[in-house]
Amino acid sequence: MVEANQTVHLPNDRFTHRQLVVVRMYAAGLTQSAIASELGISIPGVETHVELARRRFKTPTIATTVIAAFESEQLDPDSFVNDDDIGKIELLSDQELEVFKSLYKNREIRYRKPLVRREVTRVYSINRPEMANGTVGKLITSMNTKLEIATQTRAIVLGYYAEQRGMSF
Repeated sequence: MVEANQTVHLPNDRFTHRQLVVVRMYAAGLTQSAIASELGISIPGVETHVELARRRFKTPTIATTVIAAFESEQLDPDSFVNDDDIGKIELLSDQELEVFKSLYKNREIRYRKPLVRREVTRVYSINRPEMANGTVGKLITSMNTKLEIATQTRAIVLGYYAEQRGMSF
């Protein structure tokens, strides 16, 4: 993890030092409150750094900003994900894997957890009625437990890494 006072060399100076630190922490799976606590700033301060980073990349979500940082080589995905993390994807049930895929494929939707649950529930209530009425929320919780993650951004980082390694889903 990058320390708050560590020098970071940025290609094309696309991120400020603090923006890169915050994006790196999101990629590592830290929550907004954990980032604020670790950096000694307020949650609105974290939100400001995220908003400015998103504007630099013209991305709709922090998850897509993390992916843009990977693709612009400002962050190395290998620093955040390993084969053990990817192996955990194989532990997901078929329904959990469907939710994981949906989260990854809908990564550009600007959301918070309740919105993800509603969106995924809406999609599956149309395509798979048996997954409606709270089942998706339970699947997200179960998926997070199996993947040992706390944030949806982290799930999307795992999805990106898996896709880059040729894992089809």
